[in-house]
Amino acid sequence: MKVDALLVLDAQMRIAHKGKHPNDSDGHNDEVWRRASEVMRKWHQSQQWEVDCHRLAFMLADRETNRSGVIQVLQAAINPLQGHVSISWNDGVSYTTASELRIEAGRAGEIAHWVEQVTSRHPRSLRVAMRRILSAASSRTDPSDALVDAVLAWENIFSDSPETSLRVCGSLSVLLEPVNREERRRLLKELNDIYATRSAIVHGNAKEPTDEAVRNHGDRALAVAVEAMRRLYANPDLLQSQSASARGRDVLLGLVDVL
Repeated sequence: MKVDALLVLDAQMRIAHKGKHPNDSDGHNDEVWRRASEVMRKWHQSQQWEVDCHRLAFMLADRETNRSGVIQVLQAAINPLQGHVSISWNDGVSYTTASELRIEAGRAGEIAHWVEQVTSRHPRSLRVAMRRILSAASSRTDPSDALVDAVLAWENIFSDSPETSLRVCGSLSVLLEPVNREERRRLLKELNDIYATRSAIVHGNAKEPTDEAVRNHGDRALAVAVEAMRRLYANPDLLQSQSASARGRDVLLGLVDVL
């Protein structure tokens, strides 16, 4: 696997622990090491969040394929306090259905807009949806896994129990077709069919869906997930809802005007 592009981010670093270096093994403190390790773990998580936000922004800017998931091959952290570069490499993915994103001069402004929007506004409550969208687009080699990931993204956007299917598919159909009722009805049927295919895969129904149905529904589920995320950014009240349940309630009961 080759690296086609580098994403360079400035990152604030902090000293995990400041203290006197022990002169011998008896001077080591396990509690100090544990606290320092926890600080580093949270720092790495924050950096991964920034990277994932950029990857999602690239997908939202790609309205042609919705699949420019940008495969993350490696991470390199340049620490000014160390004499070497810390590099992690991942070549476990040898095949992907992600499409190539060409950043041409005419598209740079739109991509920059989405990067600013996602990095500054993406709520933590939608972190699962972001992670599943990226996984479905760039990591999954099995179409069944990609379909499950994409529908899980739906559920992180709109989900509650009971009646998960109605809440998720109904809310998505209103979000994506807020004006045209006939198109909303058609979309709801399509989403229910996709949801049923996902359920057949997850629950192991006796009648398994065909490979073609899984691939087609997986492609469509990902496109719906990406477009739903775009619509949330056009509806700030929905984007910042406290939970998927509250978001679905507000959409289904017409408590917000969907743009």
